Amino acid sequence: MNQNNEIKFNKSLKNLNMAMKSLGEYLKKPNYSDLERAGIVQNFEIVFELFWKTIQKKGDVQGRGVGGARDAFVLAFEWGLIPDEKLWFNMIQDRNLTVHTYNQDLAMEIIERLKNKYFPAFQGLLEALKKANPEEETDS
Repeated sequence: MNQNNEIKFNKSLKNLNMAMKSLGEYLKKPNYSDLERAGIVQNFEIVFELFWKTIQKKGDVQGRGVGGARDAFVLAFEWGLIPDEKLWFNMIQDRNLTVHTYNQDLAMEIIERLKNKYFPAFQGLLEALKKANPEEETDS
């Protein structure tokens, strides 16, 4: 186990925790302006990227290489950190759609999926990552 990899993982986990707080604050509101919708979509993209890259760093700690988001979520499923890898594969598709174009109807669909499916899955994985790393405290 490389201590440098452990440090990178812990830093990534802290950044992820902060990004989740920001996204959670956005999602509390019942209605959104156009600017807020764009901000939520961008926060979704950031949080999604931080999740797979945090898993990648956890893989580095354990000597398991992760090439991309799909590999990261397959590994998270193998480790028992997520109960349903298909939901995360759907997130990959949505993230790819939002990164390459902005469409208000799509943004609203993504926000609804965030509220109903993705954010709860994000919360579950974040908690699982924290439990898998008990020696490092993150602000909850």
